[in-house]
Amino acid sequence: MAEAAGPDSQGPVRQNAGPASETEGGAETDLADRFRKAAAGHANAAEIVYRFLMDRGVQRSDSTWISLHNLIGLAAESGLKSYLISHGIPVAELRKRGTGHDLQTLHQMAADIGLREEQGLIRQNELCDTLARIVEKVGPDHGAYIYRYIEGDEVTLLDAGQAIETTIAALRALIDLVSVRLGRVARQN
Repeated sequence: MAEAAGPDSQGPVRQNAGPASETEGGAETDLADRFRKAAAGHANAAEIVYRFLMDRGVQRSDSTWISLHNLIGLAAESGLKSYLISHGIPVAELRKRGTGHDLQTLHQMAADIGLREEQGLIRQNELCDTLARIVEKVGPDHGAYIYRYIEGDEVTLLDAGQAIETTIAALRALIDLVSVRLGRVARQN
């Protein structure tokens, strides 16, 4: 159980986060769903932070923009891992390949197993290419933990506006695709 302080409560709110490990629940589907939920949460948080930054006119030099990219990277990583696991790639295989936080490798694996061919649902050709551009931009800094720890003198940021909005929409499309595959209702955590 994960604990979070509720806005109207005097104590923590308990939420079931699923099995503690990929073996405890017995099925990789449980883990794919946990990654899907994580991706949805990070994408939702990214959208909230983005709106806050835009509404307040926060300068691009503010570190909150970097934190936004950390959320985008986490949503992409969790979404791609969920896609891969939901398509039968065992978690052990993901670990064996050393993918970790390597968005480019995760995306390539997803493209190789059929992301590009799944056109019937939500125009996956466009989604696959959009995700490729996203991971090309944010992947290296995400994998090097630069967004997480705000390290280094230079950091890659997506352009405010359409680039970030398209990124969030693409992440939601990936999450929706996995939701359908897992038999979940799209756009629900």
